[in-house]
Amino acid sequence: MLKELYFCIKDTEPLHRLHASSIRRICEKYKCHLAYYRKLSGGHIPGYMELEIVGNDKDITDLHLELIDSGFIYQTTDNPHHSH
Repeated sequence: MLKELYFCIKDTEPLHRLHASSIRRICEKYKCHLAYYRKLSGGHIPGYMELEIVGNDKDITDLHLELIDSGFIYQTTDNPHHSH
């Protein structure tokens, strides 16, 4: 069963490439798909990026834990772009 992980991170121009490549590497490790990594929709909060990662349930759980350990994630929320 596919599962999505949606979260936002504070990003700065100098760190953008580093963050993007680190997150892509972690996605590849767990065979998950980075659906998007973009400026927060609406642009109301400068410097924040929103991400959605899709994968099977176990891989998303393991990936989520690694992103927490690496300091990328400290809080997640439902994706506001999808109705649940």
